[in-house]
Amino acid sequence: MRSSPSEPLIETSVDGRVPVGAAHGRDVDLARTAQTVRVIHFGHGFSLIELLVAVAVFALASALAWAGLSAVTETRQRLALEQQQFASVQRSVDFLARDLATAVDRPVRAGRTGSRESLVGDRRRIAFTRMSVASELQTSASALERVVWFLDNKALVRGRYAVLDRPDDLSLSQRRMDEGVRDFIVRYLDHSGGWHEHWPPADQEKTDSADLPRAVEFRIQFESMGEIRRVIELASAKPRSKPDNVL
Repeated sequence: MRSSPSEPLIETSVDGRVPVGAAHGRDVDLARTAQTVRVIHFGHGFSLIELLVAVAVFALASALAWAGLSAVTETRQRLALEQQQFASVQRSVDFLARDLATAVDRPVRAGRTGSRESLVGDRRRIAFTRMSVASELQTSASALERVVWFLDNKALVRGRYAVLDRPDDLSLSQRRMDEGVRDFIVRYLDHSGGWHEHWPPADQEKTDSADLPRAVEFRIQFESMGEIRRVIELASAKPRSKPDNVL
């Protein structure tokens, strides 16, 4: 007996019954097909627990990455701030050292108060005459200037007078060199090797001193960088001449 083309070809016996072996084989094929479909169906999806675990792992990784990026950004900003503070401190120290290195022995007249020494200072303030930038090619009096360094409300200030011999009402041009300064201390070395907290020293008549000290030591205590100490030798300082000993 031949079946229709749309139906599967199944062998039958003479009495129309399907052999037992053929029926068993068809059941096995159907079972395998169902198992394959089941495996394919469950292999293309995720359970709710798997999705929750994946989301939790992604959230943890994102939090760790954000914390690392934030730490790197903060460190970079802190280093940039410290570098800026260090550059400001170095500029102020170098500026003061340059002023002292170019100090000259030139007293000034200050209106009615009379003359001032070439260098006058105490533990917190120092004023002196120095060669300006233009004096590298000049030697005239116009190439000199009077500068003052002092501490004002935790700021290191550099003052400058427009002229050397000035009236009493001439204002001081000020420039705040650096903020966050705790203390500014100055000492003066005479030509006998003695240190003084004031210049000219009180016993100048008894001391082998010049109008300019041999060297000036300054200490600047910064809130961010600690203390910086420099000793600057004054190139224009010369000891007072002594009479030759008569033998």
